Amino acid sequence: MRSLGVVVHAWGAFTMLHLTTGLSAGQSSGSASAPSAVCASVSPAPAAPPSSNTGVQSASGSLSALVDWASLTFSDAEHDLAGVLAMFGGEHEWSALERGANGYRAGWVRGAVKVLYDGQPGMGIHVQLSGKGCRQLEAEGLVTDWQSFVGWVLAAGGSFSRLDLALDDRAGLVNLDLVEEAVRSDAYVSRWRSWRITQSKSRGAAQLGRTVNFGAPQSDASLRIYDKAAEQGVEGPWVRLEMQMRDDRAQRLALALSEKGAGVVAGVLRGYLDFKQAGEGTQKTRWRSAAWWSELLAAAERVVLGTAPLVRTVASIKAWVSRQVAPSLAILAAAATEGRDAIDAIIELGFGRLRPDQWRLAGVGTA
Repeated sequence: MRSLGVVVHAWGAFTMLHLTTGLSAGQSSGSASAPSAVCASVSPAPAAPPSSNTGVQSASGSLSALVDWASLTFSDAEHDLAGVLAMFGGEHEWSALERGANGYRAGWVRGAVKVLYDGQPGMGIHVQLSGKGCRQLEAEGLVTDWQSFVGWVLAAGGSFSRLDLALDDRAGLVNLDLVEEAVRSDAYVSRWRSWRITQSKSRGAAQLGRTVNFGAPQSDASLRIYDKAAEQGVEGPWVRLEMQMRDDRAQRLALALSEKGAGVVAGVLRGYLDFKQAGEGTQKTRWRSAAWWSELLAAAERVVLGTAPLVRTVASIKAWVSRQVAPSLAILAAAATEGRDAIDAIIELGFGRLRPDQWRLAGVGTA
């Protein structure tokens, strides 16, 4: 079994080879059942994550790629629970899940980062990063380069069971009207046999969202093309192409991503889907690709796999404090030498450190 120190130092060595900042750690003897034993064993990378997602710039906007979900598993014969918790934010406070999930009997959660363990023999230790979890690791500086991070997971013996890549088009290259027209007129070639179009609208939203889906949601490979601007209630253009890979396809995508970076996005799209310009004859494979689709793929070949800002609201901050900080606050309040006055003093210090944008988030104007 690999020790905590060896595992985390391996991550630092790996990212240094890729000219990125890794993590440093001291030795730890924390037990697998006590994440608090590893809370001081890992420090986040000193380099701050990018403040916004970046990509290929064009005359009319931008194109960017993001990792939007990652599910991965480490063998419990090679890694212990304390080591995995350390790798994904050991200096932060973890909370025990009330119940397990996905066949695991127990787990720990930290914001949107979930670690599951105690499954059947051979199930290992499972890490689940939702889209919010990916943004959380970026905001914390634990992931500054997804290509290197994915490569590190593979080098450490981890395997991916799900990997989602999102291509965000803010350049207006993808028009959902053209996509819908193409699928309804059968002007495309695809490895997917089925498609469906769904519409949705959030309560109070002014815009109606639309999604074109290829492949079944639980299949090994699927694609969603949807109006991200409508989903977020912001001005467009902003269309997202979201590729979801599971099981062996996820592992193969991870390998390609670790070797080639975000350029694999174009290759995956090209291999699964090709929108066509109607031509002569019935052999659609001989038709030319639609000009807008060719332009998108050409831009995607040069895209940078970036990071996105973690969207924060008062509600999300309250939920995070309840999950992650409440036990520490309770300890201070209960301690005879501290009490609630200590908490009030911490809050007063916080007021003095708030930036103008944080005051605005709280709904308080500044002079």
